[in-house]
Amino acid sequence: MNCLHCHKPIVLIPSVAERVRKFGGKPEDYIATFQYHAVCTLELRAESVAELMKHIKENHELHTSRESYARHPIYFPMDSTQARR
Repeated sequence: MNCLHCHKPIVLIPSVAERVRKFGGKPEDYIATFQYHAVCTLELRAESVAELMKHIKENHELHTSRESYARHPIYFPMDSTQARR
């Protein structure tokens, strides 16, 4: 079984056979559970978080540009003739 990220072999300690003897179940269950190395999982998570933060920053800059402030009613409230009575 190889890591889905780096494609290098995953070595389980204890082995799949030892886990089956100790905890029961089928070998396929343990193989399906461990599809990534711990380091690869952390790398993927770090990449995902970095991408999310980049998206949030871009989105924030888009919504805080001067043009969006100019259109926002809080910054340009209605005058007394436009207000509802």
